[in-house]
Amino acid sequence: MPSLTADLDPRGIDLKARIVAEFFTNPFLECSTEQLSFRLDALADDVSHAVSDLERCGVVQVDDGVVLFEPAGDLYGDLRDLASIYRSESSEARAEVRQLESLSRLEQSLAVSRQEVSAILDVVPLGVLLLDRYGSLLKANGVAHGLIDLESRDVREDICGELGLVIEDLLERSVSVEVSGSRPLSVMARPFRVPGSDVGIVITLQDITERKRLEAESEQTREAFFSMIRHELKRPLHSIDRFLSTVDSDDPQAAHAQSAAGHLGDMINDLLLLARIDRDPLAVQPKQLVSIAELVSGWDLSYRDQMAAGGIQFTTRVADELPSLRIDERKFQQAVGNIIDNAVKFTPRAGKIELGAESRDGALSIVVDDSGPGIPLDQRELVFGRFYQAPEGSGRSEGLGLGLAISVSVVAAHGGTIAVQESPLGGARFVMVFPMPAG
Repeated sequence: MPSLTADLDPRGIDLKARIVAEFFTNPFLECSTEQLSFRLDALADDVSHAVSDLERCGVVQVDDGVVLFEPAGDLYGDLRDLASIYRSESSEARAEVRQLESLSRLEQSLAVSRQEVSAILDVVPLGVLLLDRYGSLLKANGVAHGLIDLESRDVREDICGELGLVIEDLLERSVSVEVSGSRPLSVMARPFRVPGSDVGIVITLQDITERKRLEAESEQTREAFFSMIRHELKRPLHSIDRFLSTVDSDDPQAAHAQSAAGHLGDMINDLLLLARIDRDPLAVQPKQLVSIAELVSGWDLSYRDQMAAGGIQFTTRVADELPSLRIDERKFQQAVGNIIDNAVKFTPRAGKIELGAESRDGALSIVVDDSGPGIPLDQRELVFGRFYQAPEGSGRSEGLGLGLAISVSVVAAHGGTIAVQESPLGGARFVMVFPMPAG
């Protein structure tokens, strides 16, 4: 070994011995100097210098940044002795050296991390607040100081309260709220945990003044649009209806014009109804108590002749002893009617449509089945979207594509849900589920 130790730089000999011992323990180890520094819990610069010296003496090779243990054959004896020096050191001495080196590295890392965190937070375009588990402020970037008055003692002592947040919630889950103060803010908060430390909270703040302004302008434009529909479209349509009512009803062209006017009126009414439901939570008022059997009987009466004319077999079924449902009758009838209409559109002649009502899993279900082409799995959520139209060639008919969107909104206003599934008849099954009435 004297020849090897004579060649090696005596500085950092202990670290070099540790590196050799590491490779003796793991002879197939291949890693970069940075990875080796983590394995040895040593400073990266020290490891780099030690590896360079070991490479100079032929102990290791560095290939494209990867350290390989490939010593010349006549060095193995010396290396084994060098490794044994490290292995023979008392575990207590090694632990002390490791602890000192770890503390030194930690101290340097923390200093760098604090600088990096501050630099990163200051370039983030959102306000960022870091709080401990008690809600006390740990760090805030410049944008956050500009959005809320962190210099105020009242604000600083109760940041969560100032932002409308409950700290107990933030320690368990993500929370998103909007708050109004000197300016409207979008606030998102979530828990975070750094290994070895307690849970904390990170909050991001975004000024949404411009977004609110655009939303207000959009709402004004929307109101103007629907006002135009009410006055500029419905009024002339009423005049057309009055004129057509005076025309000979046996005239085929007059009948076609009446049908087209009725279709246009239905589309306008759908637009206005959906707009009203969107902006008025009281647009649907479930006040009438109506039996399920009565509802199904009404749909049977309304659609039987139409389906018979189209060659469609229509059957209804109602389970016994179903309770009555409290509904907004006119809108509820339209919501379910839209689904039945949809089934009629896509069911061919000699097809089948079934309408049923039953109690299922402690809830009321109204089910519409058809033997049409069905709805592909990847389109089953899309059909409830506004202005959705079925693909060409699937039996689609003219319209705005608002029927099912209206049904979803009206059913939701009654506390229910709609889902589309594959029907036992081979087509689509629409299932409307409502909570069982109390009592």
